[in-house]
Amino acid sequence: MTTTKKAGFLIALSTFFALAVVELGVRVIYPKVYWSKWDSSKDWKYDEELGWTNRPNLDTNTLSRFSAPVRFQTNSDGITPGHATRKRKKNIKRILIIGDSIVLGRAIPYTGTLHASLERVLRQENISVEVFNAGVEGYSTDQSWLRLKRLVPKYKPDLVIYGFCSNDFLGNAKNSMGRLPKPRFVINKDGSISFVEAPFREISPKANPSFASLEQPYNIRRLLSYWATYQVVRPKLISLFSNNFLKSNNLVRGIDSELYYDEDVRKHLDKKLLSMLLTRMYFFSKKHGANFLYYSHPDMLEIWDPAIDLVIQERKIPKESYNRYALENMLSDISKIQGIKFVPMIDYFLERKSQGPFHMLPLDAHSNATGYYLTAKRLAEFIEDDHLL
Repeated sequence: MTTTKKAGFLIALSTFFALAVVELGVRVIYPKVYWSKWDSSKDWKYDEELGWTNRPNLDTNTLSRFSAPVRFQTNSDGITPGHATRKRKKNIKRILIIGDSIVLGRAIPYTGTLHASLERVLRQENISVEVFNAGVEGYSTDQSWLRLKRLVPKYKPDLVIYGFCSNDFLGNAKNSMGRLPKPRFVINKDGSISFVEAPFREISPKANPSFASLEQPYNIRRLLSYWATYQVVRPKLISLFSNNFLKSNNLVRGIDSELYYDEDVRKHLDKKLLSMLLTRMYFFSKKHGANFLYYSHPDMLEIWDPAIDLVIQERKIPKESYNRYALENMLSDISKIQGIKFVPMIDYFLERKSQGPFHMLPLDAHSNATGYYLTAKRLAEFIEDDHLL
């Protein structure tokens, strides 16, 4: 072996042992929650009708990609907070929120979540209220409608709020989320809709409670998830990147941006099915004595100008062809036609852009605590103005 090769080998060996010592030290010094691999599917259980739902009576501490460990608790129906009960408290109004991960806020400490923020804001206005969150990660409108139908008779809320997200259009058209089967609805030739069960046998013949079928193939990202040292420093790295996120084109990857500048994409969105599902939510809530409203998640590509500028630059589109209100206008049209209350968010956030950012930049379009708080404030103002409680 040449001197150069020996030197290289010794450097590599020394580096390996140094990393091993650091890794061992991290695993000994830091609590396991700071570095253990977390698979969000451990929060779920299979459900014959819904595809999957939150595990009941869950009490777990997991490390968010962006912050310190987050405690997540559910009650016997998979609703958060964990102390939520079906029995109504005297003289206390009740709100039930449904939707997907955008609504749930799984990576946010409890006090910063949408439901906790909304409850706090309304109580500051002397409204005695409790707010329950029935959001489930990965859900689309169809599953949210089925979950609403299951929970509203049990919890008898005064108000039901549905949080829409742009990827619900895609979810409503599919019978799976990743490798996980889900139900869907289809529009028949006569204009009615039919329920299509989750195709468990076709997609997941060996379905099991641990959701092993969701495991991704081994790659660098998955291998890093087992590296304790990386898990501990990752929140700091993300925080560092977020301060320089304008330099990262990764910001716009995986985000549905076409609907904001491509009329053809908007034409192919199934607005009719969405309208029919929202109408069913509205009438079912009304039948059980609850008001109903919906809002659209204030997307990064609607309210955060640096993100919009990146899309325009990366896709090489004329600035004037980008319409940040494209989705909100579609949802507003449904509201006017069907007579269902809709809460617009974009202008409210634009008027407060100095308080941003509102999302988990640069890698995640979910709301941060500030985003959830302002969403709660906007909802609270609408609820009060329309006397919905």
